[in-house]
Amino acid sequence: MITTTVQKALIPLTEDEYFYLSERFEPLTAAELEQGVIPKFLVTQKTETLRRLVRYALETELSQEERCVAELLLIQDNSVSETARLCKLSRQRVYTLSEAAKRKLQASLRYPFLLDFSLLHPPKSFQETLKFYGGNA
Repeated sequence: MITTTVQKALIPLTEDEYFYLSERFEPLTAAELEQGVIPKFLVTQKTETLRRLVRYALETELSQEERCVAELLLIQDNSVSETARLCKLSRQRVYTLSEAAKRKLQASLRYPFLLDFSLLHPPKSFQETLKFYGGNA
């Protein structure tokens, strides 16, 4: 008797994030899928998956103050003064929280961000990658 265990995904994917491919790696159309053609390969869209990982890390790894600072200063590229005003913090506290947030995000997102480059697309700085994937689609 064979038993299988299904684990709940931390970040579920929606159906529109998949590419269905034939055995020749050709994309299958919606009509082909409706006719019952079974895809040989299933590929997810990297961009949306990485965006969801960043949002998940922001929500789970950072305190509320760190999240406010990270979203405004690191992702939206606001100034330190503007971030301090909007988060109701001192400028020094914004600096301290931004460094803490960067350390935590780099630790939790180090390996997922390795998916973001290839020989054609050299790695960007962590800050650039965080801005790109942390923003709204």
